[in-house]
Amino acid sequence: MITSRDVEIKSSEVSFSKNTNVSQSSQARDYSYYYDKEYDNLLITFNTSVPTYSDEVHTNIYLIYSEEDDSIIGTQIMYFKKRSLETLKKYLPKFLVEIVEELNIII
Repeated sequence: MITSRDVEIKSSEVSFSKNTNVSQSSQARDYSYYYDKEYDNLLITFNTSVPTYSDEVHTNIYLIYSEEDDSIIGTQIMYFKKRSLETLKKYLPKFLVEIVEELNIII
């Protein structure tokens, strides 16, 4: 059974560096994250309510896209703490890696 102490949900605002694949108009967005300690699952989403789809870019690492304009609006990383930062840097855009580093969940 999942309890509230096993799940962490937070919101924040992050400024992205200029070297990302995101358009200039979306350089600073609010995001939310959900980390499930029991299942070691991290979900990061930008605070937007649009239809989405996801693509598995590496085993159990998904990018979440907006159906409206195909922009990246989040990621889901299963078995998160088993991932090296190098693996995340290889498969995630820089701005998502920056959020992961900011969250400081990696052990």
